[in-house]
Amino acid sequence: MGRALAGALGARTLEIPAGDKVRYHAAAVMVSNFPALLMDAGEQLLRAIGLAPDDARAALLPLFAAAAENVKARPSAQALTGPLARGDVETVRKHLATLAATPELRAFYVSLSRAAIPLARAAGTDPARLGEISALLER
Repeated sequence: MGRALAGALGARTLEIPAGDKVRYHAAAVMVSNFPALLMDAGEQLLRAIGLAPDDARAALLPLFAAAAENVKARPSAQALTGPLARGDVETVRKHLATLAATPELRAFYVSLSRAAIPLARAAGTDPARLGEISALLER
């Protein structure tokens, strides 16, 4: 009855095995909460170069919205953009160097970049360049 009501309201339902509800919740938390962390990290970096908080946020919101639309329109591997998607070793090297001044943001960048490497690989990024990037991230 619940599924019929949800369908009548235009909602989607999911069958989640009882033992996997915590995994479902963890996925929902990552997708619904962690984007705020991404915005905060970007805003911190822009404030560090002198932008006012409102200006930093205004500069990043269009990128944030475009990234969300990109993820909405295509699979994650194809939605990945930036230096990892391009295999741009030098840009990653420069990012790591500038982030050395903020160790917590550097660790955040490294962690997310490591997680993005399999997506970049699935999208067809040059494996040799991804290997170089991985080596940089391990240092």
